[in-house]
Amino acid sequence: MISLNLKDLVCGYGTRKVTGPLTCDVSGPSLIAVTGENGSGKSTLLKTICGYQRPLSGTVTIDHLNVHEINDRERARKISLVGTGREASAGLDVISTIALGRFAHRSGLGFSTHQETDIARKQLFDWNLGHLASKRLFELSDGEYQRVMILRGLVQEASVLVLDEPTAFLDYKARAQLMKWLSILTEQKKTTVIFSTHDLNLVREYAQEIWHVSGTNVQRLTSDIRSFNPESEA
Repeated sequence: MISLNLKDLVCGYGTRKVTGPLTCDVSGPSLIAVTGENGSGKSTLLKTICGYQRPLSGTVTIDHLNVHEINDRERARKISLVGTGREASAGLDVISTIALGRFAHRSGLGFSTHQETDIARKQLFDWNLGHLASKRLFELSDGEYQRVMILRGLVQEASVLVLDEPTAFLDYKARAQLMKWLSILTEQKKTTVIFSTHDLNLVREYAQEIWHVSGTNVQRLTSDIRSFNPESEA
């Protein structure tokens, strides 16, 4: 059973507070949306949760381990971050890209093994994306690229998958397809997915929980998701 605990978490840079405090416990698989205006601190919150940025105060623990006190390999086995935009290594093929997610389970450095590429290939076909197997990243549509990056996160076998604006460059149909896919993934893989977004329609349709960032405050909603309207609380 997944256990994600945020206790009095305050995020920021130097002495400048951006957002928080936020305290919550997430047990079991869940699809959590992080909403808020541009510059509100959504990305800062996600990077702090993932351990890429230290909090001003408070703690983030996954399965009772503090993400800011474990090494990169241990952290990668607990939480995975998929960022916004495309990476520079656009010439990589899809299978090799997904296999990179297995680095957390290697005993040393080096290239992907046959076992790792087999795991990557299986994930691709399990999610009905086998037609992408022979392609390179620069040949993928934005929606296909996002799915490949998410599969790279999945093969890390992390308890928590964090996505920073995964629908930012997609049209509405592709956004809805991706959200439906994430909803299925959350249920079937028993994974907690936390994603930031501006698309409130998709939030109301698919999210099981909302963390709304406004000013330095983070409001947590676990019910009445379909009626969520941040403007009514301004």
